Amino acid sequence: MRRSFLLVIVLVAPLTAQPTYKLGVQENLVPAAEITLKGKMLSRSAVKNDPGFNLQYHFYKDGKPLESINARAKAAVEVPMKDSGLFAVVLEVFYPAYKGGPGPRGQFRAVSNILAYKVAGDKIEAVNSVPALVINCGKGMGKDQDTKALKGYAYKLVQGTAFDGWPASSGKTHAWTDPKLVRFEIAVPAEKLGTLRLHFVDGDNSKRLQKVTVPGKAAVDVASFGPPGKTLELPFTSSETSTGKIEVTIQNANPSGSAAISTIEFVSPSP
Repeated sequence: MRRSFLLVIVLVAPLTAQPTYKLGVQENLVPAAEITLKGKMLSRSAVKNDPGFNLQYHFYKDGKPLESINARAKAAVEVPMKDSGLFAVVLEVFYPAYKGGPGPRGQFRAVSNILAYKVAGDKIEAVNSVPALVINCGKGMGKDQDTKALKGYAYKLVQGTAFDGWPASSGKTHAWTDPKLVRFEIAVPAEKLGTLRLHFVDGDNSKRLQKVTVPGKAAVDVASFGPPGKTLELPFTSSETSTGKIEVTIQNANPSGSAAISTIEFVSPSP
């Protein structure tokens, strides 16, 4: 008996590597929220450009970090009251870091205003933070720009020139300016909690457009800042100022204009 065999050939498509997707906070996203205090209750707004990672209220006393409370599950919490003193709180979001080794897998970064408050017995009241560093960039062609610098604070202009010649109607007649980049460094006491305020004025109505970049922060586009100008506030936790130095780059994005900044402040609940 003859036996016949059926040969079946199965064509298998070659395996292709599946694309990998890196989870994280996109570089162009700028998470932002506002926290407010009413009585003993602290509440947060919805987080704009929320990446969806862990969210926490981080409390400080006299500038030193204290406890953290989960803010993802609770939009409002009662302020912890253990003793009297000067406190501050900021909303932070977790930024994952994807790297090998035993090091940390990310860090929390500030995404809200830093709210300072004073506790005296059962009484809680919000207080204003105090500028520890004030620079009126280029005022008096640089001769009058050193306005205020407490101990431990300083600055260095790396790229740019002093200018003072815009009309008084522009609000600020002075600036540091450069056709391409204005770069400077701010020195603060290491692990200092505070807010960097950058005030921009387009004093000659050049329709300036510029990108502000700070390491560890998302780049921010600043436009339409003719008189009276526009202020950008960047909060910093103690971990974000661990080196005691903040580097800022302002890049001109309008070929017919120039990069410019008029005032710099660092404001802290505990100068």
